[in-house]
Amino acid sequence: MRIEEFYNLFKHDLADLSYRTALLESCQWDESEFENVLEVVQKYLECDFLPPPKNRYSDFDQWLTEQVGGSLQGLGITKEQARIVCDVIINRKDEFLSLQNLEEN
Repeated sequence: MRIEEFYNLFKHDLADLSYRTALLESCQWDESEFENVLEVVQKYLECDFLPPPKNRYSDFDQWLTEQVGGSLQGLGITKEQARIVCDVIINRKDEFLSLQNLEEN
């Protein structure tokens, strides 16, 4: 999978009502702030996100929360917003790991 495709894997999940509501609530229901958060996430996943080699981590969820969550916070989104985004990715973990394995083969 090409790096710019990672966002495409998760963008529909970010539109899911429960995740969308959680993100909007974390933005104090400000649609403009919500769009800014989505833009930060999109740019990160398309430009800066590098999945770890599969032998480099023993707990994907922990790696994701620490590395990706931390990176997103460094880009200006809140800890809660980063947690929600990580939850979306973790929810699709099996598909993500399958696609990553296909790319390596």
